Amino acid sequence: MKKSIALLLSALTSTCIFAISWPQTPTTFAASFGQLRGGTICNSLIFEDSSEVTTVDNGKVVAIISEHDDDMVWFESTLGNAVIVAHENQVCSVYANLDANEIPAEIWSADDIDSGTTIGKSGNSNWHDKENALEFQMIDTKNQAMLNPRILLSKQKSEADKIAITGVTALSSKGESYNFLVRRSLPAGTYKIYRDSQSDVSQYKTTVTVNGVAVETISYDTLQQYKGRLCVSKKKFYPSEVIYPDDSRQLLAEVQLTRGKINLAIIITDVFGNEKATSFALDIN
Repeated sequence: MKKSIALLLSALTSTCIFAISWPQTPTTFAASFGQLRGGTICNSLIFEDSSEVTTVDNGKVVAIISEHDDDMVWFESTLGNAVIVAHENQVCSVYANLDANEIPAEIWSADDIDSGTTIGKSGNSNWHDKENALEFQMIDTKNQAMLNPRILLSKQKSEADKIAITGVTALSSKGESYNFLVRRSLPAGTYKIYRDSQSDVSQYKTTVTVNGVAVETISYDTLQQYKGRLCVSKKKFYPSEVIYPDDSRQLLAEVQLTRGKINLAIIITDVFGNEKATSFALDIN
């Protein structure tokens, strides 16, 4: 390991969030931030194709990790071969799953590094289910959170046309499930609202309203550690098994439904701010 990862905390000085360039040519993604991956919430942007990898902004090279590093004798790096760069806003970028043979010699001795500098080529060195694909992370060290790279990168084509609000169900606190396609009459109580999850959309924000009033918004701009677990954090901390109770469902909101006729609306927003919405007329008794 080139330098101690602990130096990341002291190497960063400012607090603003900034726009970054792409670490490789924009392409399709094998997995996106906020999606279910390996039984947990994905905290990376994983590219589909092998490519040359470049730095996304000016900074300092604070660590180069090897999958067989002498400092990690008890286990191999889950990042594989990786380069970590600290930036001037208490944010660092992580370039993982690199080919060790493709990391230029000058990077090993580099301190300051410019945006767009080639640091290697994506490989297959970490615990990855795709070959030769860059795993890219952005970390806010001040707030101890993982940042969604898609909100920092220049925008690609909108994904709003891919959003599908299907399979909407309500799960009561007693464990009873109600599919809104076949039942719109529910007893009053607290419910978790789910929809069919999607692996082909980089979801950013979900909002549920009751009679026009937003009761909860869950956004995937950051993931935070809570009690040692990676969680989506807005109104409360939601770990992966609540956001994704299985491979097919994604949490939209937790709501309190009181007696009467209500209109429950669901709004899904992509990273470009484009929305898709649907609503259900419910009879709560």
